[in-house]
Amino acid sequence: KDSLKINPEYGPALRGSGICEFHAGNYTDALNYLEKAVAAEPNVAKDYMLLGLTYGALDRWGAARMAFQQALSLDPKGLARAHFHLANIYIRENRTAEAIGELDAYLAALPDAPDREKVITLRSQLRRKL
Repeated sequence: KDSLKINPEYGPALRGSGICEFHAGNYTDALNYLEKAVAAEPNVAKDYMLLGLTYGALDRWGAARMAFQQALSLDPKGLARAHFHLANIYIRENRTAEAIGELDAYLAALPDAPDREKVITLRSQLRRKL
């Protein structure tokens, strides 16, 4: 946080402070830092991913969805995990077909994902609901 005293709009320091607050369970403080990080560096996909996770921790699902979608638009391959998080939001919203689509996109982007079998099982369970 010392670097924020020197430059309060320094994106990497804002992101780092947001991560620290998130891991400490201080989601409102994390959100404050991460929103500032996104404002300072609007083309950094990782900031949007972190922002989505933080919005989710605060049960702000619409905002989380938009943040994950922005992360994917900036870095579809590097942040493919955002598809999984979007699928979980769609499941919460009873949007089963969209959840399946996100799980398919996740598996397509990361065919060797460590949680591949669990994702396939979840996708199968969702397909039975259609």
